[in-house]
Amino acid sequence: MRGMNRVYYLKLEIRDLEEELKTIATVSGMNYSGMPHSTDVSDTTYNLALKGEKLFKKLVRKKIKLLEEIDRIESIIEQIEDDEIRAMARMRFIKTMKWEDIGEVVHLDRTVCSKKVRKYLQGMEL
Repeated sequence: MRGMNRVYYLKLEIRDLEEELKTIATVSGMNYSGMPHSTDVSDTTYNLALKGEKLFKKLVRKKIKLLEEIDRIESIIEQIEDDEIRAMARMRFIKTMKWEDIGEVVHLDRTVCSKKVRKYLQGMEL
């Protein structure tokens, strides 16, 4: 189950990279491809473009990693025969919802939700 929580942290990391990339694009007048908008390229702008391009490539790699992880988790979740547990697992591990919010959706206490999912996943051969 611990490995299934990776989606949450990958999404956080991607969000941070996107914010940093937006900041660099705003400051430098660059677009996401790292190409300058104007013909006047100073050393500072060039360095910002290089940093932006580096961040952009890192972001693409992280997004690919995230999609691969989501696909792996989706495959595991699809094996869950119990509709209720499958729905809760999807909300938690794909949509990265909090147990409290999942509990509200399925009208159960958060601890009941987490225990049901944890017990079921421990019984599966992952």
